[in-house]
Amino acid sequence: MSKKTLLSTTALVALAVGVLATPSAAQLSTAASAPASTALVSIVQPAATYSATVKCQLVRISDNNVIGYVIGYGSGSTSAIAVKYATADANSKVPLGHYKRHCHATIYQGGGGGFSIPDTPEAATVESA
Repeated sequence: MSKKTLLSTTALVALAVGVLATPSAAQLSTAASAPASTALVSIVQPAATYSATVKCQLVRISDNNVIGYVIGYGSGSTSAIAVKYATADANSKVPLGHYKRHCHATIYQGGGGGFSIPDTPEAATVESA
């Protein structure tokens, strides 16, 4: 095949693809007459948000006594993820020589809220052993 034949074949294929990909006049007039609110508009729903608070007993290992509580906060797209993050936050607050047990989670659905640390003796700093 000569270069001239190859070039003309390539141009013919490009022209055919361009004609097939170009919208017809009827399609253009329909799109132009459609109201602006319905033309190519997609609505994205925001992801549901969950928040969780986890409260656990704090036990000193040396004498196995409950000396207070640790509280963890977390949020996520599912309630399980929110509880997972809240539990990890509570774990990060357990001091050396202690462990947490009997954790209870409270789950909140919805966004926009915030957390505040309660001003109670339970939320106070843990005494050292």
